[in-house]
Amino acid sequence: MKTVKVALLGFGTIGSSVGRIIAEDGANRKSSLDRDPNSVSSIADTIAKLEIVSIVSLDTEEVKSRLPKGLENVVVTDDALSAITGEVAPKPDIVVELMGGVEPAHKFILAALNNNCSVVTANKAVLGEYGKELRDTAKNNGVHLLYEASVGGAVPIVRVIRHSLMGDKIISIQGVLNGTTNFILDKMTHEGMDYDKALKKAQELGFAEADPTADVEGGDAAAKISILASLA
Repeated sequence: MKTVKVALLGFGTIGSSVGRIIAEDGANRKSSLDRDPNSVSSIADTIAKLEIVSIVSLDTEEVKSRLPKGLENVVVTDDALSAITGEVAPKPDIVVELMGGVEPAHKFILAALNNNCSVVTANKAVLGEYGKELRDTAKNNGVHLLYEASVGGAVPIVRVIRHSLMGDKIISIQGVLNGTTNFILDKMTHEGMDYDKALKKAQELGFAEADPTADVEGGDAAAKISILASLA
């Protein structure tokens, strides 16, 4: 089975979960294929082809201390550009960017696309500000920029707009784009909870960050609607 090499930029809550899924689910699927090479499972077969070759984090020692089973020998570095170009580990086919924030994530995504790596990102802030530049760069280099996880990843709406509605004229997009806002509005509307109490509850349950500014003041929703509007 030909493997697809992956560099993982960021190893926080989301990045470590992606790493664990690729390592553990991929190993389980390979084991299943050894038992029955004729079995078919499209998602699992895709995961089984992925191999994480490098992980980028500012705190390399902390990341090394909690690598999941199957990733013990992966190169962990704080030099993203060297990971992208293949200087510290095998050159990746795909760069998965889960660092968050605009910079240096924007610089690293651009570097990956210009080094003929496809990019998968959940970074709505970067896409909201530099989406056109990054899409044009990907197209010019013949690689992919995929960002389903940046907006309504569980719906999924990006794929629907890009593919299923390609022949339609979209005249409006309506909805609550932010999960924290959605939770707060629901509690206020259906349970009569006041705003401060609903926000505190959202923080306690992990829907809202300790600093919820981006959510409750609209920054998160603005980035998401920017992405969807540009697609529409």
